[in-house]
Amino acid sequence: MPGRWWPICESNRLVAMSEQVTDCLVLTLDHDDFSTYRRHEREVIPFLSPRR
Repeated sequence: MPGRWWPICESNRLVAMSEQVTDCLVLTLDHDDFSTYRRHEREVIPFLSPRR
């Protein structure tokens, strides 16, 4: 489990922060939109969200 976490933020800020912290895990409720975001232009951002 990563050592850092951030409260609710805008999506573009989450992407920027995930580029700075390599061992991050983003918790989100927006599974469909967040699954398309990438860091460093092509790396998938690790995230956890509930399934529908």
